[in-house]
Amino acid sequence: MKCKLIGLVLFTMITFTNTAFATKWMYVCNSSDQMETLYVDRDSAVQTGDTVTFWELVVMYEPDPADVKKIVYKKQAKKPRMERQLEKYYYKSNNELHWSELEALNWDSYFAGTTEAYVVNAAFKYAKEGKDTGQQPSLNNP
Repeated sequence: MKCKLIGLVLFTMITFTNTAFATKWMYVCNSSDQMETLYVDRDSAVQTGDTVTFWELVVMYEPDPADVKKIVYKKQAKKPRMERQLEKYYYKSNNELHWSELEALNWDSYFAGTTEAYVVNAAFKYAKEGKDTGQQPSLNNP
């Protein structure tokens, strides 16, 4: 009985450890006003044809008045220069969820040389062929 319990504990630790560290936030750029740093999760970016689905993390240097420090977006982008937000989550300084928007927005264009362009280019760079799992990456520090 003791061996089974130890085995179960070990299995659970390995399983949850792999899940917790599955996120790999890759630095993309700072915002033009130098108030935010933008990252793309390399491990969850997937491409189907000319469309990529990915997660973006925006870390603000100073929390806003509601103590929001991080914003996590689930986005889709396609060539040439179109993107849309699928989900958006606002997190406080302590990583507690403050607010979420789960409605997909319409496709919108962006210009070359903007932070949006850098983020989308990074998402395409890291994307693997496949289907989106729908799972939000962890907020471990990039």
